Amino acid sequence: MKSKDQQLLEEAYETVLESLNNPYPYELSTAGADDAYIFYPNPDNKDIFYSVTLLEDITYSDLLRIVFTYTDKSKKIRRMTDMTGTGDAFRVMATVAKIVTEHLRKYAESYSYIDFEAKSSDHGRVALYKRLAQKLKNEVLGPKWKLETSNDEKEKSVRFLFKRVFSREDY
Repeated sequence: MKSKDQQLLEEAYETVLESLNNPYPYELSTAGADDAYIFYPNPDNKDIFYSVTLLEDITYSDLLRIVFTYTDKSKKIRRMTDMTGTGDAFRVMATVAKIVTEHLRKYAESYSYIDFEAKSSDHGRVALYKRLAQKLKNEVLGPKWKLETSNDEKEKSVRFLFKRVFSREDY
């Protein structure tokens, strides 16, 4: 017979797994030239939504910058570098992971660099982004990509940067 603590832990684990396997529905936004996807944590409330934008850097065309934002009813857009507290964090990250994974499966070879960042003071978000980075490395990008993580003291952020490793056959 399981203890109450064991039962609660198993229920919590099942809830997390369900969230990770159940991303929010999302749609391609037509608001800009770069690929931007939006999703709503509550489909009945269109005032609050998340956005995942895949920006090809203007200066460096081989750099893909992934920007996560959150917009609330005030219509103020906030970069998702820290926790928003508005939804199921695991389900939000599952949605972000699905969007980014689908894009990279199609276009990763178009880039030499891929990056995203999290506010360094938000250890929870840094941990989630670290998991996202590992998932991308292991399941999508593979051995041709090297992951570097660095702290940007000026911006007070942790940067996750993928660099494509070129071999002689690539030239």
